Amino acid sequence: MVKLDFFSLIRAQVLENASLGMHVVQCRASDLDFPASGDSSRLRFSILSGDPSGDFSIGDRDGLLAVARSLDYERRNSYRLVVRAEDAGGRGRGEDLADSKEEDSSIDGGRFDTATVVVTVLDVNDNPPRFPDAPFSCRVRENAQGEDLARPIFVARAEDRDDPPFDRVEYSIRYFSHLLLSERRNFNAILLIIRDSLGGLFSINSSTAEVFATRPLDRESVGPPASFRLHLIAQDFGSPRLTAEAALDVIVDDENDGAPEFQADTYEVSVAEDAEVGASVGRVSASDQDEGLNAQIR
Repeated sequence: MVKLDFFSLIRAQVLENASLGMHVVQCRASDLDFPASGDSSRLRFSILSGDPSGDFSIGDRDGLLAVARSLDYERRNSYRLVVRAEDAGGRGRGEDLADSKEEDSSIDGGRFDTATVVVTVLDVNDNPPRFPDAPFSCRVRENAQGEDLARPIFVARAEDRDDPPFDRVEYSIRYFSHLLLSERRNFNAILLIIRDSLGGLFSINSSTAEVFATRPLDRESVGPPASFRLHLIAQDFGSPRLTAEAALDVIVDDENDGAPEFQADTYEVSVAEDAEVGASVGRVSASDQDEGLNAQIR
C-alpha cells in the first residue's frame, strides 16, 4: 500500500522569474508494504492534472516538483496540481503506468495515493510601464493666464501590468525641446530659447500625470512652428525601477497680440513733377508675426 507522507493539501510558492529546473517542493511517499526498510525505489511519481501547459515537471523517482517552462504571473498565478505516487512493483515491464490513472486507490490494495499541490506564482517587477496611446499632442492658447494656467493642458496616463506595489507609476519631464529650431538662424536667440525651456515652462504632477504650462507662452518667441516637444517619463516602484518614455508635442495656438511692423522707420521716395494722378511713387512693406488671419495686413 502506498501512502504520501504529506497532508492531502500541499502548498508551495515560486517566483515567476524562476529558472528552468528550479525545485519547488518535494513530494515524499512511502510504501507501507515495506515499512521496515523504507524502500521507496519501487514508487513512481506523476502529475495527473492541473497543468495542461506543462509548466511543471516531477521526478518520477524522487518526487521533486520543478519548473519546466517559463512562468508568467500575468498569464497564470496559481496552479492546483494533483500528484500521484504509485507502486510500480509487480507490473509487467511493458505495462504503461498511465493505464491505472482512472483506478480507485482501493483497488489492488491501495497501490497508489494522491495529493493536491497548490503552487502560487509570486509577481516580480518584470513589466515596465507603457504609454498605450503615445505619441501624444495637444494645443494650448497663447498667453493663457490665471485660471487657464491652473488647468492641465494634457493628461498622459501610463499603465503597468504588474500587481501592487509594482504597478504604481511616478511621472516626470526629463527635458523638452522646440521643434524645427532650424527656422531661426540666430544662434544667441536659440540659446536663449533653450535656456528658458530648461527654466521650466512646463510641469507634470508626479501622481496624476497632469501636464501644466507654468506661465504664459509666447508663440512668436518660439518661431514657426510654435511647438514644444516634451519627453514624459513614467517610472514604476519596483527594484530595479523600470521606465517608459513618450513624446508630447504641445502646439501653441496664435492670439492676435502682435502689431504689424514696417521694415523701416522712414521711407524716402522721388516723384516727377509731371507724374500722373495714381502713379506709383514707391513701395512700403510691413510684416506681422502672428499667424493666419491675424497676420494679414491691409
